[in-house]
Amino acid sequence: MHARLVALTIRRILPWPLALGIGALLLTSVLRSGSAPWLATGEEALLRAARRLDAWGISLVFAWPLLVARSGLLGATRRNEWLAPAPAAGAALAHLAGVLVAVLAVVSGTALCAELAAGSAPHGWQTMRRFATPAGALFPGRPVHWEEPGLAHDDGGALRLRIAVTVAPGSGPAATLRFEARTRTESASVEERVAARTHIDLDLDHLERDGQPLVLELASVGQGALPVLLPDGLQELRPIDSERAQSLELALRAAGTLAVACALALGLAGWMRPALAAVLAIALVLVPLQLGPGARWFPAGDLARAWGDVAAGLAPASLPWSAWAGALAVVAAAGALHGLALRTRPEAP
Repeated sequence: MHARLVALTIRRILPWPLALGIGALLLTSVLRSGSAPWLATGEEALLRAARRLDAWGISLVFAWPLLVARSGLLGATRRNEWLAPAPAAGAALAHLAGVLVAVLAVVSGTALCAELAAGSAPHGWQTMRRFATPAGALFPGRPVHWEEPGLAHDDGGALRLRIAVTVAPGSGPAATLRFEARTRTESASVEERVAARTHIDLDLDHLERDGQPLVLELASVGQGALPVLLPDGLQELRPIDSERAQSLELALRAAGTLAVACALALGLAGWMRPALAAVLAIALVLVPLQLGPGARWFPAGDLARAWGDVAAGLAPASLPWSAWAGALAVVAAAGALHGLALRTRPEAP
């Protein structure tokens, strides 16, 4: 691999005026942050999450499209336009390495600014698993209960369940809900007043499961509005040492998504106009995002859900190995496509 060609690739993808502009935009999210001592503990966590997403939103809107577009311009160049003629495979590998380094630089800078804007990072919670829930209205005297075998075994650590609920529009101002989990011998429950879309958390630290089936029940207590159990699913949460895991998990997804988009733009630009290659690369990356969290073969398939978890003050679950396998396969295919284009394209005079 030609080290000079890698360095020139980074300069072409991320020239210093562009890097300074992106850095200045990201620093605005840090400068806008400030203390809010009047907020409660839970509200402070949501405020820190909003500040993190502010920095990530700036990067998503401004930096990501520019990197993809410049990757497309890079893919349209001939291999002897910068240095002495180099083998197509070596030039393609150097171009791809430079693109990936630029992606990592932007993602790392975004994560750093996001944490600077968020400030302190106390203990937090991370989503481990999600389970389906029987969504529907909760009428008085008719609780909804179901059994969740996936929660039968106790791993010995703290556990919290979170369920999404709301009230039907026009049915009243608020409703009282009781969320209960029980085994054959023990139970744990919590009651909360619900006036809009929200979550109910139930701690199961002292509930001995030991393989016993866990029965969950959600009931409307007393008179009030008509509550609704949302189909968002049941979340299993575990405590983490630092909220900074939120930015870490977002950074991993961002790096995989942006690397795939830039690599596709690089590979496709050798066979079509650079602008069209960039647009097509973005469209292809959006396909798993539209398919939703079920598309586990690419980091983009879980990006929207991870964004929602951070907005709720949670660290997203770790990406499965299949997402990294899919991303690496696409990047490798795009690099091979770029190398083939360099081999078949006429050299510059």
